Amino acid sequence: MSIKITSNVGSGSIQPDSLVSYSYSEDVTSIDPTTSNGGTSQVNVSALSNSTTPFLINNVMELDDSESGAISFRVKGVGINAGLAAITGDTLMARLNVEKTAQPVGGPAETPATLLDAINYYCGLVGITPQFDDLLDESLDLIPVNFIGWSGNLWEHLKMLCSVASFSLTDNAPIEMYFSAGVLRFREALARSVDYSESESESSVLIDAFDAAKSIEVSYYNTSYGVDKVFYELSNYDKDTADADKFNSSIDDILQVDAGATVTKRFTVNASLTSVNQPTCVGTITRVPPAPYADGGNGEYVIVGSDNLPIDPTQWAELGGSLTVSITENPNEIEITITAPPSETMPTEADPATEVTPAPYKIGAESSGLADYPALWLTGTGVFFAKEDRLFLPGADDTYTSNDIAPAVDNPFITDLHTLSNAGIAAAQSYCGPSVTVSKAVGKPGVFGQTIGQRERIADNVFRYESASYGPASVQLAGRMYTLVNEFDENWVDATFTTFNAALAGLTFNEFTVAPLTKGI
Repeated sequence: MSIKITSNVGSGSIQPDSLVSYSYSEDVTSIDPTTSNGGTSQVNVSALSNSTTPFLINNVMELDDSESGAISFRVKGVGINAGLAAITGDTLMARLNVEKTAQPVGGPAETPATLLDAINYYCGLVGITPQFDDLLDESLDLIPVNFIGWSGNLWEHLKMLCSVASFSLTDNAPIEMYFSAGVLRFREALARSVDYSESESESSVLIDAFDAAKSIEVSYYNTSYGVDKVFYELSNYDKDTADADKFNSSIDDILQVDAGATVTKRFTVNASLTSVNQPTCVGTITRVPPAPYADGGNGEYVIVGSDNLPIDPTQWAELGGSLTVSITENPNEIEITITAPPSETMPTEADPATEVTPAPYKIGAESSGLADYPALWLTGTGVFFAKEDRLFLPGADDTYTSNDIAPAVDNPFITDLHTLSNAGIAAAQSYCGPSVTVSKAVGKPGVFGQTIGQRERIADNVFRYESASYGPASVQLAGRMYTLVNEFDENWVDATFTTFNAALAGLTFNEFTVAPLTKGI
């Protein structure tokens, strides 16, 4: 076995062949929507310093372990004490740990955006081109998506995507993200097995039932792509009311403005828009209740004066009045700007020959007979959503827990019923009863990027390794229970319900969950 560290880019260095020790930690992304565990990879190195060691800061170095592989990293910390250098660095994955704003990813049914498009776009926000194992990209390119825009930490959003994404339209086929040989990669999850029984030096299992809960809420974004579609202010959008029964405006604001003044206001809406249409000023909204506003138009608005009578649309425009709509830098947000004419008098819609002093101006109102609503509706193109919360029941009862509800899952990539079903069931499984985790130390080899994500059967359970910390002589692993249904089936291939019940007589289902491959006690 040989281990060496070299400086590839920069003026700093350490003494040749002076590596004392190293550690490299990495995590695989979760396939459980209730957790976003997993940090970006980090390298720590101890070696003998020289006069150029201080110049290592922000240099690119490579750690090469003949058994585990090579990893490139950028030095972010250098400490020197008594001739010994302590070097800390981040891998390429650290570039993902930044705040970004993502535009919506979606398209019409004829030319849909795909899961592959989304992954490539998100990684491209920081100039990273991901790679895909075993032709996974071909499967991802068959999965249509309509994802809303978002602002936040890119790494966290990629982890949320991986926790619920499936590369199959019919099955739960999860994916995982990892880092290998300087490249960000994606692969099928749960597809690789390992047996460390002959190389492990220590192993421990922890069973914990403190977090069990009776229910969990999962947010369902129910997205669709719309062209010139009516959108609503989010606080004004009633998803539980049929379109034909709605009588409300797109935007629930009167927007008053004085003569010659300009008023600008922003609104959160039920869509991530790529374009908006400019509404037409009219004397009366053309919609006839209870019919809904019609998709496909530019939208309309009515301006009224201080006497609440409509202003003549032609005069409003000719004298410099306007209402414009624009998309802001924030996802799911629009900006409306109203500029009023400087003239102090204007003709009315009812009698153009009569001029009045109408200022201040404001958006007119429609009346439903019970309430008044601003006479304003708007349209645009983009990804629309109707977010709602769905309740899932893990099955835990008062016997095992006093927690009525677990922390909610709010993941913007849960956008269709297939994903909702998979994510909801996975969330319920996480809180149905005891969780079982494993930690162990194994001798080398353990290959960078390949150890995490592997699954190993230990006694009567199967665990997925989610994190690994490498050193010169061993690898520290941590994982959690992830036994598959087909493994249970194989374990009881010749059994009947009668023989199964007889073999497990005395065990409760709650007890059975900690050892799902047991054949009796």
